[in-house]
Amino acid sequence: MAQFSLDGMSVSPSIIDRARLESLDKQHLKERSLSELNALTEPYLQEAFGAISCHIGTVFSETAWRETFTQAISEEMTTLGDVVSLGRPIFEDRFDLTPEAREAAEQPFTEEVLAKVAGDLPGVEPFDYDTVNAYLRSLRARFKAERGLAGRQVMFSIRAALTGTLKGPCLVVVMILVGRDRCLSRIQSFTS
Repeated sequence: MAQFSLDGMSVSPSIIDRARLESLDKQHLKERSLSELNALTEPYLQEAFGAISCHIGTVFSETAWRETFTQAISEEMTTLGDVVSLGRPIFEDRFDLTPEAREAAEQPFTEEVLAKVAGDLPGVEPFDYDTVNAYLRSLRARFKAERGLAGRQVMFSIRAALTGTLKGPCLVVVMILVGRDRCLSRIQSFTS
């Protein structure tokens, strides 16, 4: 006790730099392997959604679905708890639109874009990354040629209907994680 002294202590309160702490958290998560992140996020997913995957009705096994899902959201995760907010648009079929998504959904061309997607998706085979990506690329080109729409406008209309937000993982990845039937169901619910 004789060596301890309060002489060098400041009376000023500690300063917590939240941005710095979040940056450290994010860096720590980036250093984790995909299998480690899968294991670490499982309890959060189980508690929030009652499941750790939505692979049924997709081209994925449960393991492949989890790896694809975790890879898709890992870049945006700051904390392990972020898996819930980032996963919600994939796990849950009912959602409220963010203001930005509502604005995209209210564009005069959105109904036409979604009708085209709903008509085309049953024929998109197999419903995997390469095929869905090629389909969306051709859809953007078609609407650019026929209607003068930017690719972003087309994609935002689809993303708003499928997820309720304009942010998140690559739309192609979202679509294959959700699966064709759930994508169609979400579009039908959105347009009715």
